[in-house]
Amino acid sequence: MSIGLDASGEINKAEGKFHLKLNVHVSDEDRGLSVEVDACADYLIDGDVEDPKFSNFLYLNAPAILFPYIRAYISALTALSGIPPVTLPPVNISGMKEVLQKKTLIK
Repeated sequence: MSIGLDASGEINKAEGKFHLKLNVHVSDEDRGLSVEVDACADYLIDGDVEDPKFSNFLYLNAPAILFPYIRAYISALTALSGIPPVTLPPVNISGMKEVLQKKTLIK
């Protein structure tokens, strides 16, 4: 099974919001399975986005909070489709930090 992750974000300082988009693609060529989920989450922010402690929340914790919901959704979707449920393993999202920082627009 192959699992692909991609993330992007937008920080709106005036509104105090961080909009996160997380894309998860799961495929299993042996079973002919392909599932792609785009999930978005909005976080209210109140702080300096340049502060390292705060940026760790934005680029590490925010995706880590959203990912379990996507895992559960994929399991439920596949189970309700009449095929054996696909249970994704926990994924270490820390490697996405730099990618997400580069793909985050700050307004």
